[in-house]
Amino acid sequence: MKTQEGFMPKTNTATASNVVSLADANNWKNPDNSLVRGSNAPAPKFPLGVLGNEASKWATETATSANAPVDYVAAALIAGAAGLIGNSREVGFGAWTEPSIVWTVLIGEASDKKSPGMAPVKRHIDALERELIESNPDPKAPPPRIRIGNTTPRATQQIAGANPRGLTLQMDEISGFWAQATRPPAEQFWLEAFGAGSYTVDRLNQPGLLIPRLSVSVMGTTQPDCIRDLLSAKTERGFAARYLYVYPEAKRGFVRPQRIDDEIARDALGALLDLEMINGEPVRCELDESAADVAEEWLCQHDERTARAQGQWAQWLGKQAGMLLRYALVFEHLWWAFDGYGGDEPTKIDERAVRAAAIFIDDYAIPMGARTYSMTMRPFDEQQASSLIRLLVSQDVRHFNARGVRRGDFGVPPGDLKNADTMKAACAVLTAAGLVRPMPTRAGSNKGRTRADFEVNPALFDAKGQVSRVGGR
Repeated sequence: MKTQEGFMPKTNTATASNVVSLADANNWKNPDNSLVRGSNAPAPKFPLGVLGNEASKWATETATSANAPVDYVAAALIAGAAGLIGNSREVGFGAWTEPSIVWTVLIGEASDKKSPGMAPVKRHIDALERELIESNPDPKAPPPRIRIGNTTPRATQQIAGANPRGLTLQMDEISGFWAQATRPPAEQFWLEAFGAGSYTVDRLNQPGLLIPRLSVSVMGTTQPDCIRDLLSAKTERGFAARYLYVYPEAKRGFVRPQRIDDEIARDALGALLDLEMINGEPVRCELDESAADVAEEWLCQHDERTARAQGQWAQWLGKQAGMLLRYALVFEHLWWAFDGYGGDEPTKIDERAVRAAAIFIDDYAIPMGARTYSMTMRPFDEQQASSLIRLLVSQDVRHFNARGVRRGDFGVPPGDLKNADTMKAACAVLTAAGLVRPMPTRAGSNKGRTRADFEVNPALFDAKGQVSRVGGR
């Protein structure tokens, strides 16, 4: 399988067709933890410098207080800022125009602090919307909106038609939204919402609804198994290719939460919301000459990288060309809002912003995309094995019976693990990886088939019974 330069990272775990019957001593002492992580591609470090001085300081302090990876806070800030800028601004590069729209999803297990990482940005957006509603001069008119939750195209059409600045969809566990959003004709609506184009709704026995610029940014959370379902869908038509995937290593341990000064973030995000459209149209922020030179050079190199890719990975990489301009627009305005509020609003996108966007894509977005997509590039047996071992370690299961797992001893089995053959193959993969080993027993003294009992490698747990994600191959 290909590397991020065109091929996905190669897994080093044996498939069920060539595993040994028992884990050898070396594997048991040195297990392959890539199946526990869900991906064998490493998690890159978030390049906090792209946010600017004050925003990066706020993100770091907020993440520490939430005991969450800083990636979750920072990515939510980028998507939230894009949504607040909305249709007030667009970025221009000659004849090329991109809107201020970013879709991001925070990936992790149930205990990985995804929601606490997203919550501070979400809370500020909620507060800004409440302020708009309270200051609405016409109480009979529909209340102004800047955010939506679990919604449908029809409901979003009505809200977007009444709120021309654009919207931000924010959701904990976004997989429920995906289930309906990826089915025609809903999928086409959401693809349009990523591009901020004109959208017309034809309604029976009612006047049509024209949305001049359908614009929806997205930030949500989900678990690895749900991402696998999204990326492995046979009918994927580009919906998944539009996301920034954020899948950091989990942050373990606990730090006493400290109150932080949230005023700077509240004021900065409010400043973004205060940016105005001109005559119902966005203000165009053109790349200056030096920024255009940097963008041209990067885009030429990126085009070569994309040409070497294949399948859905090539589709995702191809979207990063437009994201270069979108991230540059967001970074330029984040710097103004956090570090230079009180000065003139940005009217141009300078070289620094484009370089920051290029660094963000090259050093973070692409490695994170590779890490996420590598989950779906594994053979089917390995995918199921990964789901099984993560279920077991998340519930501190030290011994298990394969049939019991299929019957729901530890909750509804993920993936296809209810199937006996799938479970057998998954256990064989985990055995070869040194993550479990068979402990066959019989009920009583009766002859017959042995029970499919297994021991989970204790190296996966630390002294406190928490999942250990350090070490291993």
